[in-house]
Amino acid sequence: MYSDVAINVTFTGIVIVFSMLVLLVLVLMIFGLISSFATKLSEKKSERINKAQLEKMALDTNIEEPIILTQNAPSNQNEIVAAISAAIATIYSGSGKKPIIKSIKKSGSRRSAWASAGIADNTRTF
Repeated sequence: MYSDVAINVTFTGIVIVFSMLVLLVLVLMIFGLISSFATKLSEKKSERINKAQLEKMALDTNIEEPIILTQNAPSNQNEIVAAISAAIATIYSGSGKKPIIKSIKKSGSRRSAWASAGIADNTRTF
């Protein structure tokens, strides 16, 4: 008599635990789908905003003097100049001011050689 009750309680407990685990997995999968959908929507929105801002900056940008690179200009200097110019144009985009970049200089490292080596070692790709 007690063994039948124990078997029924054990079986019922196992069924309840596994059914709740399956339900939990389904809920987490639904949250993941909702999150990925929201991420895709925000990426599309930011892409549209970025395109509009780039078009506006292209129309508004008026650099009067050339940009001068100093201190051992790297071989990909055009990309660096473009990235720095875009960052500065983005900063000044809402102010109505027109920035003029006269020179771009590399800042000196404030870390010791050992600290730089440690950072390079700990942040390299696998």
